[in-house]
Amino acid sequence: MYSKKGGYETKYTKRGELMKKKIVWLGLSFLLVVALVLASCGGTAPVGQEEEEEEEELEELVTLSMGETYLTSGIKVTISEPTIIDSYEYHDENTGEAKIKEAKPGEDFLVVYGEVENVGDELRRDEGRDRFRVYDAEGKYYRSTAYFDEPEALLVARSFSPDETIVGKLIFYIPEGKSGLKIAYVTALIPVTAVAEWMVE
Repeated sequence: MYSKKGGYETKYTKRGELMKKKIVWLGLSFLLVVALVLASCGGTAPVGQEEEEEEEELEELVTLSMGETYLTSGIKVTISEPTIIDSYEYHDENTGEAKIKEAKPGEDFLVVYGEVENVGDELRRDEGRDRFRVYDAEGKYYRSTAYFDEPEALLVARSFSPDETIVGKLIFYIPEGKSGLKIAYVTALIPVTAVAEWMVE
């Protein structure tokens, strides 16, 4: 009989250990591959579903013509009667006289009529002229300014109750001869998030 140091028994023992190691590594590799496949198959669908749900939550920008209404479950907004002028007449309450307000050199006034109605069940906050911006074709925006001789319904940020409507004129300083303008209504100010826009034709 051969000894363990130099005979067949020693050789077979080493070969057996090598075979066991190979089998263990093959088994581990197989399990790793199966785990990766299951993880990739099982994780792809939920992630995609989550992305779709997030996209559905984001309000899409709606493009409207003048006089058309933007309507959601909480708000109803209509912009109409756009007029580009270089001056307008107003009544001075202090003097009781009619006066002329002229645009600055190189600028015009864009005047529109706005109507905002709370059609939801909750108080609407911070509605007013800051919710409206005028954008040109290059993406530059112009904010509204005070329109003399007009009720302040749309001129200052305010809150209004369900079924309440605020109306008034909005006026914007725009560069003289500017075209491709659109008026946007925004739901958030930081960052500015426009949800509806009316094309000025």
